[in-house]
Amino acid sequence: MKKYILTFLLTVLSISFFIYLIFNITLSQTFSENTGLYFFSALIQANAAIFSIIGVFYIFRLQSIQSAISDIFNALYNENINIREYAEQFKNKNSDDKKLFVNKLSVEDPISNYYKNWLEYELEQNDIKDKIKNPLITTVILIVLQIIFLIISNGIHSSGIWFESISYLLIGLFQIYVLVIVVNSIISIIKRKNV
Repeated sequence: MKKYILTFLLTVLSISFFIYLIFNITLSQTFSENTGLYFFSALIQANAAIFSIIGVFYIFRLQSIQSAISDIFNALYNENINIREYAEQFKNKNSDDKKLFVNKLSVEDPISNYYKNWLEYELEQNDIKDKIKNPLITTVILIVLQIIFLIISNGIHSSGIWFESISYLLIGLFQIYVLVIVVNSIISIIKRKNV
């Protein structure tokens, strides 16, 4: 993974250098007073869109899992009175108690598959909830950082062309890092078994 990021960064830097040489553009002509305003506001808007895309993927996945759990519960609930009570009790147990309950069930019992599937879906749901944290937190941190840089963009511009270039480069690299985290997270959700 780090190898791909390094390769991508070297490619981007090489292409940028060749464009610079071909057009012989100096850095002082490249950045105006408004460059920082445009750069950071565009990135903030892009990250807000990324944040919503992450939310859409996770919400739809969690809804499909919750729907499958509800279907299993309804199938058990409608089976008969005795199973209905067990389904109610199972629904209110924590994950560890559910694991113990499922392990005690007989393999020959046709109802055991319902409970095993229910437990698998709940474990998957918990796993997805854990995996959503990292991309969302890093995206929010990046948005806050870009808002701060947007506010001080005129100061960054007036402090010198190299400082301005380095600040754009660092934010751009962090942006690429966040995109890699988001893409990997979405791919891991897509690769999961279908509900």
